[in-house]
Amino acid sequence: MKTAHDRQAGATLIVTVLTMTILIAVLLVVSSQLTITGMRSAGDRRATLQAQYAAESGLAIAKVRLRDTQAILNGVTNPDGTISPVLEIPRSTKAADLISMAEGYCGKTGSAAWTQTSAAGTYPVKYKCSAAAPAAGDNPNRYKVLSVFARMDRMPPGLAKGRNLKTNTDLQTYFSQAFSPTGITTTPAGGNYEVTYRLVPTRVERTGNTNFKFYMQVQGLQSTGKQGVSTRVLNARSTQQSEIWFQIALPSFVDRVLFTNHHTTKDDKRPNFTNQVFDGPVHTNDRFTFAVGATAQFKSKVTSAGCTAYKTDGTCATNTDGSLKTKPGLYVSETLNQLGSGGITNLAGLTNAVPSGVGFAPVNGVVTPDWQSEFQPMPENAEDQAAAANAGGLNIPNGATVTLAASTSGNSVVSPTSYSATDKKWTPAPTYQFITVKNGATITVYRVDAAGKMDIQSGSGWSSFRNPFNGVLYSNDGNASKTGNITISGPGRSTTGQPLPAIAGFSQLTIAAEDNVGIASDLTYSDVPCKAPDSCASKDTPTNLLGIYSQSGNVSILKSAPDDINIHSVLMAGEGEVNVESHDSNTVCTSYDRYGNCTASRGRGKVNLIGGLIENYYGAFGTFSPKNPSTTTSGYGRNFSFDERMGEGVGMSPPYFPLSPKWKIESPNSASVALTNLTWQQSAR
Repeated sequence: MKTAHDRQAGATLIVTVLTMTILIAVLLVVSSQLTITGMRSAGDRRATLQAQYAAESGLAIAKVRLRDTQAILNGVTNPDGTISPVLEIPRSTKAADLISMAEGYCGKTGSAAWTQTSAAGTYPVKYKCSAAAPAAGDNPNRYKVLSVFARMDRMPPGLAKGRNLKTNTDLQTYFSQAFSPTGITTTPAGGNYEVTYRLVPTRVERTGNTNFKFYMQVQGLQSTGKQGVSTRVLNARSTQQSEIWFQIALPSFVDRVLFTNHHTTKDDKRPNFTNQVFDGPVHTNDRFTFAVGATAQFKSKVTSAGCTAYKTDGTCATNTDGSLKTKPGLYVSETLNQLGSGGITNLAGLTNAVPSGVGFAPVNGVVTPDWQSEFQPMPENAEDQAAAANAGGLNIPNGATVTLAASTSGNSVVSPTSYSATDKKWTPAPTYQFITVKNGATITVYRVDAAGKMDIQSGSGWSSFRNPFNGVLYSNDGNASKTGNITISGPGRSTTGQPLPAIAGFSQLTIAAEDNVGIASDLTYSDVPCKAPDSCASKDTPTNLLGIYSQSGNVSILKSAPDDINIHSVLMAGEGEVNVESHDSNTVCTSYDRYGNCTASRGRGKVNLIGGLIENYYGAFGTFSPKNPSTTTSGYGRNFSFDERMGEGVGMSPPYFPLSPKWKIESPNSASVALTNLTWQQSAR
């Protein structure tokens, strides 16, 4: 018989078993839940990762589209490194057409669209049009400038296929959508992402009626990836480096220290780059020639068009399809190196053919040299200068001598008395620009004040002649037999040998002639521009400018010019050359025999030029000792310095100075400035 103790022990055992059973059941339930939860978490993580990958894929696709969009402006890069431009501006395009397109791009109309940004009296005048925000009802023609000039056969293939772009109208529609408030949304068939990007026009900058710079950037880019219930979003925003531009311009010539159409002399000799230093941009429509062992240093852009054959009018010959006969190339001495021959398969290989001692500087992140730059035709005539002289300038008789002088008096020429080499400035500051025209026995004197009012001397007094005077002097008489159709001189030198200023600090002049122009003396500014290393680099930018232009003749430094002549000007010969008269016999005798015969001679020193040289042919300045190329035996050596005021940053130019007759497209074409330079952030939804 069981005792009470036994019954209690049995009950305890039963309770224990039941408790253990319940615990095991609970553990099984908990374990099952953990397993299910773990499976669900792993699935979620996979879905989230897949959504992330999808969003990143969409972002990559959008970047490709943006790169292709920018390639429309920059041109399409070929496998050998050459670039095929997509946009080409017909020569028949009128400035009025581009002004209309620029205003359309801004979403504004008429003169009220433009705000002047240049200082009063500065030539050329600069304007800015700030773009209105795109609206849903914008006219598609607002973005016509981006499509009407496009070569559809050169479109980036990915963009053309992806957006089905076959005609210029298709391209205009694409840009209208890209600039719309909603942008362009892409959802690939069977894909698990959606990407939207939107562009926005920011502004147009205009210089006169010949230079238009259009700006744009990415307003927003969003890529959304989805997988199941997981969504990942990437949002991109523009940066300062993602605002791009493209420029349509009748190119100026003054933004180079040296420009040649033919990089040969008139008798077809090729001058070599040897040990020169060029502190400004250098361009040829031809091909450059480097001496073996050359050590020339280029501190700014170096560009060549590579024209292989010229027409008689100096333009580049064309192929049967209308394209220019150009091929990237260069000479080392007499050896031609060009793309596609001699093992040179790309543009980098062409650069490697340059003698190793030659130095090229990168400019604002843009690769230099550029061996396939656009051919820039020379001016076809001097009609613009003739018209300007008739409208508000001076017509100069053939054979006349024009003497320029900066004066502190309005009664007669009184040159300033003190020049500061530190400030590069004459004092007292000249208040008048005198222009004296001597034609045979007839002498006519003009004066111009800082406000642009021109008076002509009449007896002992003055009478008004032009108000305002536009700064252009022009001569035309078809007589090319003279050394100079017109001769230009300055006021001479001081008793200490310092050239007295020819151009007052406020004066801006262009002297143009159909035939030859002779330079007989120093022609210098009263306020000389500074360069970055100079102690005066922080002073205000001077406004005085001088341009000298011969359309069909030469610009020649005459035998009567002084040793070590100083010229502050842009010199241009549209069909001829800039040269030194009798360069191979123009000497100074340094020793005589007892009969008065010269037994030793030297050259005339150097041409100290601040400005630039633009010429159809490369003119000779002097001859040199074969043993010492730095020693001039006749004529002058060259000491050229670029006037940085005429570079891209400031963009000044003498009034009505010639422009190239062919519109040109330019863009940054650099990885440092690109629509794809975006910042992005992650978000989940």
